[in-house]
Amino acid sequence: QFEVYQAGGLSKRTGKDPSLWINHNCLEPLQKPIIGTHDLSRILNVGMPKCGSNSLQVFFEEDFKTKHFKSCGKGNSYCGYCIQNYVQKKMPPLANCGNYTVLTQMDRPGEDNCVFPQISYLKELYQEAPNATWILPFRNATGWIRSVNNWSNLRYRFGMSCDFSKYGINKGDLKKINDKDDKNMVSLLCNHVKHIRKFVYYHPSLTLIEFSIEDPNAGNILATYFPVNASRWGKMNVNEKQQEYQVTSQYDHGNDISNDTQFEVYQAGLSNRTGTEKDPSLWI
Repeated sequence: QFEVYQAGGLSKRTGKDPSLWINHNCLEPLQKPIIGTHDLSRILNVGMPKCGSNSLQVFFEEDFKTKHFKSCGKGNSYCGYCIQNYVQKKMPPLANCGNYTVLTQMDRPGEDNCVFPQISYLKELYQEAPNATWILPFRNATGWIRSVNNWSNLRYRFGMSCDFSKYGINKGDLKKINDKDDKNMVSLLCNHVKHIRKFVYYHPSLTLIEFSIEDPNAGNILATYFPVNASRWGKMNVNEKQQEYQVTSQYDHGNDISNDTQFEVYQAGLSNRTGTEKDPSLWI
């Protein structure tokens, strides 16, 4: 628990060591949300693309004024471009980009203009919506990298068009698909999670809800904090090449896992993992 002080206009969370959650495993969601005002005035997905944004859209769209990715504001503008435009004009981006309560994907990693408001414009988003609830979806890092690799030319755009220098990643570092670049992709994920958590720490009116899109209880987790039917949660845009969710990478376990610890996955009604006799705590 954190006690919140708001003095002199600068807000800060104080109490237990903030590293307990700022530096919590960057590949795993916090077990409990960080609750601020949480008045449902704005709900923003601040996660990376290919982490369930379409599922969030389906989840919220019947109960909130919701937009995903495109057609924000006037014309047919991408939400990321619209936000960028009004930030540069020093005007409130959310109010001028459709005034949606929920934005389920703000980024636009285009070839000519790559925009990540959830990286570059956190200050402006906070200034306009200090009581917003931010959602940070997680997924298995190996599956996320595979999804980015398989989705159009997204991996190329990450590498050649997007500016991730804030996270110590230079243009070109993510373009090629090999082990070294995959480590950079994991670094991108981790640094983004830490960036979001740290920002929320210093802005306690914000609420941060983290969850895994692969958690079978994901719908119930979200429905705990939003007045939405849990049954609306589901996966969208699942590429056939990624339908098997495997947790077999050093990035997901924190160390190298040898071949004899692989688990075979069955999906027949209820799923059971079977494999070798080794202790499942090796990966649980």
